[in-house]
Amino acid sequence: MKKRHSAQSILTFSLLFLLFFFIPQQADASEGDVEFAVDVSAAIAIDADTGKIFYAQNAEEALPIASTTKLLTMYLILEAIDNGSLSWDEEIIISKHLEELSHNINLSNVFLFENYAYSVRDLFIATEKVSANAAAVALAERIAGSEPAFVELMRAKLNSWGIRSGYIISASGINNDDALGQIFPGSQPGEENLMSARDLSIVAYHLIKDFPEILDYTSKKSEIFAAETEFETLLVGTNQLLEDQKFYKEGVDGLKTGTTELAGTCFVGTIAKEDRRVITVVLNVETFEEDSGKRFIETGRLMDHALNDWEYALVYPKNSPIPSLDDVIVKNSIQETASLRLKDDIFMWVNKKQPGDLSLRFEPEASGTDIDGNLQAPIAKDEYIGNIIIESPSHSMDTVFFAGQTLTAAVYADQDIEVLPWYLKVWQSIQNFFDNLF
Repeated sequence: MKKRHSAQSILTFSLLFLLFFFIPQQADASEGDVEFAVDVSAAIAIDADTGKIFYAQNAEEALPIASTTKLLTMYLILEAIDNGSLSWDEEIIISKHLEELSHNINLSNVFLFENYAYSVRDLFIATEKVSANAAAVALAERIAGSEPAFVELMRAKLNSWGIRSGYIISASGINNDDALGQIFPGSQPGEENLMSARDLSIVAYHLIKDFPEILDYTSKKSEIFAAETEFETLLVGTNQLLEDQKFYKEGVDGLKTGTTELAGTCFVGTIAKEDRRVITVVLNVETFEEDSGKRFIETGRLMDHALNDWEYALVYPKNSPIPSLDDVIVKNSIQETASLRLKDDIFMWVNKKQPGDLSLRFEPEASGTDIDGNLQAPIAKDEYIGNIIIESPSHSMDTVFFAGQTLTAAVYADQDIEVLPWYLKVWQSIQNFFDNLF
């Protein structure tokens, strides 16, 4: 009996040990302690005005992008309309190749018919709303004369934006194996368009910035194709984050889905909330066969992170003391040091859940320094005396356009700093002489 009681005591103690030490540690872990992440192959979230990166995951790797390609295609279509080389009401006659491409039931399409004419507007609606591949190619051929020539325009546009990761071989984003033999010269069977999440966000940035009217199309759940003709069709879009859709999220008004066997499920989204707009990209979220809508769920989380965890905040007010920066030495002056003052407020993007690791250093204006780099009197109040350099080693200042770890702000003297009188200079020299003797 004693042995059994002893064994029970040991077991009871062991359980209490686990309950006391292990379980509370798990219970104490809050969501704020865990670094934010999304369950996708690649992702990015940026500010639509500045390109500020709020989140990036494997964002530099070039991956298949499927029909998100059409963001670039639509940019060039809108550009052609804007410069007058194309009009919304112009009609395009469909070739046999385009008819065959549009009738491939394995691709996103609306049925087009050989020798029939469709307006540019209707073909654009089909391209945007249901990612109609043949419609996109029809517009590309009209603008450039052929799809390969249009691809060259696409490549040139990416190059003008500083995008180097893109491998573009089609106007639609389909795989070469589905192109019915009409492939870009030099490309290989089984290939399709590639781009990084970062660079795809830059495409979306330029599309929204240069042609904000795109949001008039992408914000609508459905559109009528070929209205009042024998081909009239209601087209319901693929963006499940729009109103009345399965994963509706308030404020979302674009942009484009993409799905192929190689690319998996992809989505480039945008959301506007309280005078802010965010652009997101998720690539290769699920396989072609699965497609449970996870790309929209992860996009929603990414949007919430950018909008809720980040804010553009006042970090250093003007006319206030500059924290963590000692007064600056001034040679040949009565005061010996100068108090620094910011002339303007400094605003920065701040992660509210993970405060940044900012540091400050002072760089004096070269024309007002001695050979040792120290400021020299006289200095007048409100005189510009240099800059403070705000540094962030954690890359919290990065944008999609440049890697920025520093921010520069001008600083001014807070008071007049007079030159040391001659007799005090003599006395100071005598002091320095004797100090150096001992």
